[in-house]
Amino acid sequence: MFGIFGTMVIRKAQMDAMKPLAETGFHSRVVDYVKQNCAVAGLTEDALGQRITFAINRARGQKLITEQGITAFVALMFNLSPNFDDELQIQLILRNTKVPEPDRIRQLVLNVSAQTWRTVATARRDEIWHFKALSVS
Repeated sequence: MFGIFGTMVIRKAQMDAMKPLAETGFHSRVVDYVKQNCAVAGLTEDALGQRITFAINRARGQKLITEQGITAFVALMFNLSPNFDDELQIQLILRNTKVPEPDRIRQLVLNVSAQTWRTVATARRDEIWHFKALSVS
């Protein structure tokens, strides 16, 4: 495509300048997904946005990097428990970076035991949203 003009080079400064716009778009897509697929009744737009920012950051802390993987993680936080990833079996799957990210997400669905999911449900700590939302900027 650039054959007659040479190779197109994007400098780091240019990439850094585009990052906030890309992040805003990604955040908006996650908000839309969560609104359509998760129980968020009663949350203001601001509260939902803060929770999603927190959830995205938590997903990245688990070494998830793709939009699909992060969005799946965020949905699990909203639908199951905001602290579902505190469970050891889940942590072992999420942090195994030798396994490609889509396979790790699939392993959560297919390989986490029913007992672990019951433990996640009983260990649900919704207060984490309130505490963490205050520290999100």
